[in-house]
This record gives sequence, structure tokens and C-alpha cells, in this order.
Amino acid sequence: MKKFIIIAIGGFSGANLRLFFNNVNKHHYEIPLNTLFINIVGCFLFCFFMTLIINKQDHISKFFPIILSGFLGAFTTFSTLCKETVQLLLNENIFNGIYYLVLSIVLGFVFALSGTYLAKKVLLFWQKIIIIREGL
Repeated sequence: MKKFIIIAIGGFSGANLRLFFNNVNKHHYEIPLNTLFINIVGCFLFCFFMTLIINKQDHISKFFPIILSGFLGAFTTFSTLCKETVQLLLNENIFNGIYYLVLSIVLGFVFALSGTYLAKKVLLFWQKIIIIREGL
């Protein structure tokens, strides 16, 4: 039961942060930049924390439910990306719809790769600090 409450708190926080970012800039752009920003940041954070968790960082892995399932699950949204792409296509903005979808996928991949890379660098740095501390 405790795990579900923790996930719910993370989900509540992620959903509210997403709502905040969706309301930050109400200017009309050719593509939905708010959703694009939210999803690429989510890709980065998900891969960053997942890389740490996979490498058995026990002090991080206990936050898995709240960070990944709760917060990032509610913060990012594939369904909104699809809905907004369909709306662009139905409004005869074919180029913008395809551009938005491709940009979302490419940037999502680049930011996921960047999150993984940074997490691995953090892990290497952390291991060096542990080795230095053990040597003292």
C-alpha cells in the first residue's frame, strides 16, 4: 500500500508540473512546443535515472516508483503527442504534423542518449570518489 501512495504522490507532482509547463507560454506556434519540451526532458530524466538504477545504485533505486512510474509517468505523455500530431494533420498542416512527430522522436532519442551518457559519467565519477575514500 505504501508503494501505491508513493507512486500517487509522484504522479500528482508530475501531472502538476506538466500542467504548469503547458500553461507557461500560451503563444501560438506552428507545433506544440510545450509538449515537445515536456517529452524530451522526460526522455532525458527517465534514461538518466534508469541507468543509475540498472547499475544498482541502492540509494537511488528505492526512488524508482516515485521518480519513474509516478512523476515521469504523469509528466510525459505519448498520447498528447499523438493527439496533437493528428490535429495538425486534420487541420491540413501536413508538413507541421510530420515535422512535429519526427522532431519529437529524434530529440527524444538524443535526450535519452544524453541522459544515459551523463548517468554513466556520474557513476564513473562516483566510483572514483569511493576508491579515493577507501584508499585514505
